[in-house]
Amino acid sequence: MTIDFKRPARMDDLLAVETSVEEVGSGLARAGAENLARRGASGRARVTVGAVEGGAARRLPREVREKFLRIQNA
Repeated sequence: MTIDFKRPARMDDLLAVETSVEEVGSGLARAGAENLARRGASGRARVTVGAVEGGAARRLPREVREKFLRIQNA
């Protein structure tokens, strides 16, 4: 995860978080997404999601991969 903090958020702050899927590779054990938290310009995070089973990387489950693809293509 890579995070760029602009301003701190406080416990009672209402934040709007927008997520966009940046990459979903076929057969890969990961997908990339960007999250933008807004309360003004509060921060931005790039997240790589990985699937692990028994301590080893594995392919994303079909249902998870399909959800990422649906969001990416929306």
